[in-house]
Amino acid sequence: MAQMSSKYVGVTDPLMTTSAGSHTFYAVDILAEHQETKQRLAGYDVALLDSRTYGKRSSHDGEPIWVTMVFSSSFTSEDAVNSWCGNQFPNRSAKDRTNLCMANRMRS
Repeated sequence: MAQMSSKYVGVTDPLMTTSAGSHTFYAVDILAEHQETKQRLAGYDVALLDSRTYGKRSSHDGEPIWVTMVFSSSFTSEDAVNSWCGNQFPNRSAKDRTNLCMANRMRS
């Protein structure tokens, strides 16, 4: 799958801004970012996940890290996902793109 975002309430991301122009993200900003991603990628399955419920079950000071994931049957390999990410953000460097989109594997 493609991990499009992972943020906890209060995180500061110098490469991204909220709709209010801030670099600090709160719950309303995380949800707005997720909804915008879901709308922009209408042909894909997009989910907002609580990081405490899968994989390493990670958190930030016990609070959830909210992760927006995109699922597609065309994501058959890490290279396929990374190529798709490159197409989603063609004007970003490969390094900056990992802040916006990267391959990830779900583990229960």
